[in-house]
Amino acid sequence: MISFIIPAKNEERYIADCLRSISQQKIGEPFEIIVVDNKSSDATVKVVERGFPQVKVVEQSEVGTNPARQKGFEASAGDILIFLDADVRLPAGWTERVTTKLRSKPAYVAISGPYLFYDFPGYLKILSWLYYRIVATTWQFVATRLLRLPSFVIGGNMVIKRQALTQVGGFDTSLKFYGDDTDTGRRLLKVGTVLFNPRYEVYTSARRFKKAGVFRTTIVYLQNYFSLIYKKRVLDKSEYEEIR
Repeated sequence: MISFIIPAKNEERYIADCLRSISQQKIGEPFEIIVVDNKSSDATVKVVERGFPQVKVVEQSEVGTNPARQKGFEASAGDILIFLDADVRLPAGWTERVTTKLRSKPAYVAISGPYLFYDFPGYLKILSWLYYRIVATTWQFVATRLLRLPSFVIGGNMVIKRQALTQVGGFDTSLKFYGDDTDTGRRLLKVGTVLFNPRYEVYTSARRFKKAGVFRTTIVYLQNYFSLIYKKRVLDKSEYEEIR
């Protein structure tokens, strides 16, 4: 069974497209969709309940991506757990490709892929595509094969075997946003192989980059990534800003 788990806080503008993209996937096995309402003050829950009655909504009052993912993990039943952001849209055939790959070898415990930003200007779409296809993929090889560092993981595009996530004790709920996915990839690497493959891309909004600036946002992400890798802690120089 597959469990789709989607943390959502004030995502009334995006959640319907995300859920619609899941419902359009061809999935040849039982699946469930869980939306974790992370203390929304808008119509997120109403949008889900009115338009997608088959979706299970659970509440998590502790705000943060990892607390919400942990709540969804605990409420789910699947042996394959797919964690998506609320503004993600899945391309056709994505679910079948990632689940088939993850189940192809016992050593595989998680798969992640890049973002394609559907609301970026054209030139930034090209730059982000090149970044994930060249820079991130090259770093993935250097980090895992040569430096023995954790695989690159994107939190809103993350597929994990339930057994592996259970073995590492679930998500670190003290991490609310920055570094949450890096920490998950680092700990999962202790129990198996974590893959990052540019072919498993999903579409998402570039709202954070557009609001805070592409360069500044990228630097903040990279700072926290390397801090977690080498110092085992997240930098506190930048606080999470809610952007809707």
